[in-house]
Amino acid sequence: MGKPKNAAMNNVIQFRSGEWTGRKLEGLAVAWGLTRHEAARRLMVLAMYRLSLDHYPAIGRLEQAVGGGQSFLRACDQAGAALDACAASRRENLQSPMTEWERAEFLEEWSTRFTDPPIGLPGELKPATAGEGSGSGSPWPACSSRIRPS
Repeated sequence: MGKPKNAAMNNVIQFRSGEWTGRKLEGLAVAWGLTRHEAARRLMVLAMYRLSLDHYPAIGRLEQAVGGGQSFLRACDQAGAALDACAASRRENLQSPMTEWERAEFLEEWSTRFTDPPIGLPGELKPATAGEGSGSGSPWPACSSRIRPS
């Protein structure tokens, strides 16, 4: 009897990083308080969800709020879904796609609303601020008030 089919989804991935990449990875691992292996895994997960190092602080807050096993992956999944929903909202409203800076700003605001909720139900979003989504200073529509973390 062979291995179960789902065992192929949990393969060990190994590569030699090279000196320069190894140094950068070591620096991130130290800054994040992780092993090099975990830092590399997190970089891979960020890339899978089209996130970058700019998003790491917001993802870190979400990770703490999510808790439990695979919390970093689940935080990235939540953030990716929020960014995708915001992008869809912008398309529906015939707005241009968010720039990388706008994506980082949106994720920062959205994750703060999730991790620092108002008094009320856990995970409840704060009400939208005046002018949010109305084009008066906000780089995105009111999608941040429509997307609820699960």
